[in-house]
Amino acid sequence: CNSEGLTINKSGSEITTTITEDGMTVYRGGDSVLVANNEGVKAEDLHATTYLIVGKNSRFEDLDDNRTACFWIGD
Repeated sequence: CNSEGLTINKSGSEITTTITEDGMTVYRGGDSVLVANNEGVKAEDLHATTYLIVGKNSRFEDLDDNRTACFWIGD
């Protein structure tokens, strides 16, 4: 932990996590794969296990075994 935040890594691992007062960044091999800060969240290979809400009006989720549904959830 220093003035640039808390950095967590394990010897031999390509994953490093840095936490600051503004958020968190996860790096793989020096490239950021997850950033969560005051501007939002950016992720590589995002996987929502139940549903995904986009904006104020749309919700995506699985429908049956082989389909995806988009539902209007706005006012």
